[in-house]
Amino acid sequence: MELKTDEGKRKQYLRPRRALFLGVTLGVPALSILLTAVLPREWYYGTPLGYILGTGIFSCIFSLIGLGLYYADCSGTSKVQKLYLYPDKLVYSGYSGQGSRQIQFYSVIDSIDSFSLGKWKIRLNGRFLFTYTGRWEERKIKKNLSIIRTLDNEQALLALVYRLQVAGKENVPCSR
Repeated sequence: MELKTDEGKRKQYLRPRRALFLGVTLGVPALSILLTAVLPREWYYGTPLGYILGTGIFSCIFSLIGLGLYYADCSGTSKVQKLYLYPDKLVYSGYSGQGSRQIQFYSVIDSIDSFSLGKWKIRLNGRFLFTYTGRWEERKIKKNLSIIRTLDNEQALLALVYRLQVAGKENVPCSR
């Protein structure tokens, strides 16, 4: 079974991140410029308030880089994930980036030590072998994996994750 992203849940997940990105990148510099124009010059010239307003005006440069990358990663333009459910394993794959800089990742998960449910993510703990391909090929062992909770059939995923956790604790292969 292939799990796809539900667009309604995805938009709901992105709404606070977009507000944070736009608020800090555009709102803080605009507010600082407005306060500089409205307040009398002696209130902020050479005072700590002036340093705060100056930092606020130039904060858009740093927030474009930092929050822009965070928003791109959350929005799915930077990380597209797919989940394939089988009776005894979970296949997690996807890609990040585009064009010649695209990196594809792939992992087969057959046992999980533990998992936790957050408001927006399912965090799997265990030992997962990831294969990255792109300009280079790399194999990497990860100890945790976060799956964003924007899937259309999340109950099937949670049932399989629970079954894989039980199979991992008993150290027996998972079967139906």
